[in-house]
Amino acid sequence: MVTSVLRVVLLGLMLGAPALLHAQSAASGTPMVGRVVDIRNDRPIAGAQVILERFKVTSLSDSAGAFRVAGVPAGTHEVIVRAIGYEPLVVMMAFMASDTLRPEFLLNNAAQMLNVVKIDTTTGGLLSLRMQEFEDRRKIGLGRFLDASFFARYFGLDIISILNGRFANISATSGPHGLSIRNARGGRSCPAQIVLNGQMMGTVVDRGLIQPESVIGFEFHNSASTPAQYGGTAIGGAIYGSGFSGASCGTAIFWTR
Repeated sequence: MVTSVLRVVLLGLMLGAPALLHAQSAASGTPMVGRVVDIRNDRPIAGAQVILERFKVTSLSDSAGAFRVAGVPAGTHEVIVRAIGYEPLVVMMAFMASDTLRPEFLLNNAAQMLNVVKIDTTTGGLLSLRMQEFEDRRKIGLGRFLDASFFARYFGLDIISILNGRFANISATSGPHGLSIRNARGGRSCPAQIVLNGQMMGTVVDRGLIQPESVIGFEFHNSASTPAQYGGTAIGGAIYGSGFSGASCGTAIFWTR
């Protein structure tokens, strides 16, 4: 049962560098700088172990939940995250030589059960299938997610006002051709591709197709977590790489009733 998840943010907030234990660092390779937090409230978890057993490397998170691993060789490697009182997390991650990987590991209390996913059956089986895809990715935790309850809290606001400021480096803008979602990365801002109910729409979509009151889910994925069917790559739903054609600026996925 997967109860701990991982959010990968390639361009996130700069985090502190805690002490690195038993570090087998290298002059080259991919640095991994991130945080370990409680999935229930986003509070930092101090003393969590971030382990790459293949390289005998263990990093310990500090009081802010921050950790750092330097010089991870390029390739796909198993990462284990453990903390006292929490379910362990085991995930395969793709390290690219040109990237700094900034994951945020979300751990679930060992005694906590997953909430039951409730589906509005009045909208039929198609909605159930759509939201199953949404929920499956949210359980894994690769990406950033807003569900129907979030949008319900902002009833009456337009979609741009709702989305702006929710995630670091992500902004919604409106132009003569419609709505676009922009991702600030590497000192520049570029338009993410937009997917609406599983259909790829390009980088601009008619705002009339995305009314806030009809939105039941929103996902944003950097190139590292874009699903395979939208131009990314995934193996077994747990391995994601970066630098994919058509998704290099990220992927914004809207789900509507």
